[in-house]
Amino acid sequence: MTRVFISYRRADSRAAAEAIVEALGRQGRLTRKQGVVFLDETSIEPGEDWRQRLTSEVAGADWLVALIGPQWLASAPDGRPRIHQRDDLVRIEIASALKAGTPILPVRVGGGEVPDVRQLPRDVAMLTRAQALTWPQDAARITSTVNKRARLPGALVPPALVGTWVHAQATLGATYEFSADGTYSHMGVTEQRSPGEVYRFEIWEEGVAVVSKDRLSLEPFRASASQSSSDGSRPSYKDSARELVNREFRWQVGGGGTRVLQLETPSGEVTRFELQARFD
Repeated sequence: MTRVFISYRRADSRAAAEAIVEALGRQGRLTRKQGVVFLDETSIEPGEDWRQRLTSEVAGADWLVALIGPQWLASAPDGRPRIHQRDDLVRIEIASALKAGTPILPVRVGGGEVPDVRQLPRDVAMLTRAQALTWPQDAARITSTVNKRARLPGALVPPALVGTWVHAQATLGATYEFSADGTYSHMGVTEQRSPGEVYRFEIWEEGVAVVSKDRLSLEPFRASASQSSSDGSRPSYKDSARELVNREFRWQVGGGGTRVLQLETPSGEVTRFELQARFD
């Protein structure tokens, strides 16, 4: 099932479409190989009814990413912009998304701009109300926005791991939250007190959890950090972007009355978490 549908004009946005697909694959495992990212040129089979396929895929997608390049409003042979032709692929894709309620993310490419509503036919005019981003300047925001909503099909995290886990010993501590759809979030808080100063450091991330038997790979697509110091002796910042670093663990869940998750790093460091809440 398509999760992300890429709408673009080949004349000016083909390279950007390919680059965005690759970026989504690196940051969130949304790839064409899995059938969850749709590009018309490579996703429609020879002889297939392209119009029926496009409308069906758009209606079932979590996102339509509309790439808008400098030739997006280019004229057809009759002198009118192509977007005004009823058989224009881009018009069909966007109109289908608006009709189905599929969220649209406009992305400016190569100097292109979202057109004025007066330049568009009525069935795609609502495109102008969606907040636009720019490729590649907003690459991180594009991938994180799309990956946050678009989910891989099926339960990718074993039931034993699904839930909210709290560090077994930390007073302020760390938590992991694993969902059955293959996503996770993580929060960690450190606080140090000394005469005249309270220092606090917080981290937060969300991403994709990939489980293979007793191996757990955490692949973040968004991460941030905040730091504060009561006496101003250290720089303070809030929700500053952090480097995205994949982490590998060996995992095990056990215990009797209290379920315990054990995460072991490749170097042998072991951290234990207790189950706080289980998701249905």
